[in-house]
Amino acid sequence: MAHSFDLAAAFLEAHPAEAARVLESLPTYEACEFFVLVEPARGAGALSSMLPTAGARVLTHLPEPSAAALAAAANTQSVVAILRHVPKALRDRLIAAMPAAAAIAVQMLLGFPDDTVGAWTDSEIVAVPSTANVTAVLDQLRAVPEAAIEQIFVVDSAQHL
Repeated sequence: MAHSFDLAAAFLEAHPAEAARVLESLPTYEACEFFVLVEPARGAGALSSMLPTAGARVLTHLPEPSAAALAAAANTQSVVAILRHVPKALRDRLIAAMPAAAAIAVQMLLGFPDDTVGAWTDSEIVAVPSTANVTAVLDQLRAVPEAAIEQIFVVDSAQHL
């Protein structure tokens, strides 16, 4: 049994989008049982890849400490889309349990109406000056392992790309 869990967890980590499709197809209680067993950092990619309504069902039915840890580990844009489908009282408690920077970003994005660009803006952008030392920038980014940086923008002194 432990071997099959290890295999499922490895699949979850290596293929989060595919794992999300599988988890979405399960009854909510089964998906929640799996998320309770897996470390939040490993499950965050799959939660981030889930349809917002499916992710909301999971967060709503997980024990609150598990839901808070999973939401805090997930991609900010994805968790905002998911939290838009979570009852307000639970949403507020989950946000309150997040690290301060994540909570501020989530609250900011949730403050925009659903049909505006601001609601879907990426708040996890890294921009560095063109004079920055590449090694130093990469070392700084690697020092924050929970940051899932996919792109780094280089800007001039006027903040132009």
